[in-house]
Amino acid sequence: MHKDQIYFIGAINVLRNRHKINFHELHCGKISIDDYFKLSEKGQIVYNEKIKLPLFLQDMNLYMKCLNYIAEANEIK
Repeated sequence: MHKDQIYFIGAINVLRNRHKINFHELHCGKISIDDYFKLSEKGQIVYNEKIKLPLFLQDMNLYMKCLNYIAEANEIK
């Protein structure tokens, strides 16, 4: 599988799970969505206020609205 295909599959997984993901926690490390859920279930993700988040995560309502629009446009539930 090529790198582009892997990123595409990851993007689809993010869209499918967007309502279950704490995006601030997800950006605490370089982990896959599968690993995020495993670590999150065990309470092993520690969000630190000092972590510099991307600008698009500053307004979570707008970010979720955009993700919902992308998911709807691509028929992803």
